[in-house]
Amino acid sequence: ADRPPFAAGQPQAAVDLLRRAIRHHPNRWRLYYDLGFVYALNLHQRKKAARAFLAGSKVHPSNPVMKVLAADYFGQANQTQLAAALWSQMYRDAPNAALRANALDHLQAIRASADMQALERLLAAYHHHFGRWPRSWSALIALGALRGVPVDPQGRPYRLLPGGMVRLTSKKCWS
Repeated sequence: ADRPPFAAGQPQAAVDLLRRAIRHHPNRWRLYYDLGFVYALNLHQRKKAARAFLAGSKVHPSNPVMKVLAADYFGQANQTQLAAALWSQMYRDAPNAALRANALDHLQAIRASADMQALERLLAAYHHHFGRWPRSWSALIALGALRGVPVDPQGRPYRLLPGGMVRLTSKKCWS
């Protein structure tokens, strides 16, 4: 579904063709794989891409990367609960420590992102009420809005930046 001269430049026709092929050959995971990437790369429909990858992950035999792609694209489509459920399942079912560590990294990234969004909403409420941004977490702790300095999934404190932004203390970049 790429543009000419590499392909016909008709991604919707590619989707239609792949869907027809899937109806006739539902046990071929590569068709779901191709469909997912047409949705993701050509149509920029990450949620549909994730659904295609997830459907392909249920085909037996399938490539284990299908579930990883589904979780990743659900995350990109802001479907974090679905992404977290898939990463949790991959963590639980991982056949080795490296795959378990990868799934855990993704779960921690999802949690850290959610934490930072919640903290930034709390900071915005403080700013709205007091007309200024807090300079430290202690201002929110003193109000009873926080029990203590908030920490990331690895136990390191989040950084409070000017303007109500929250960042990780660690330079570790989660996926």
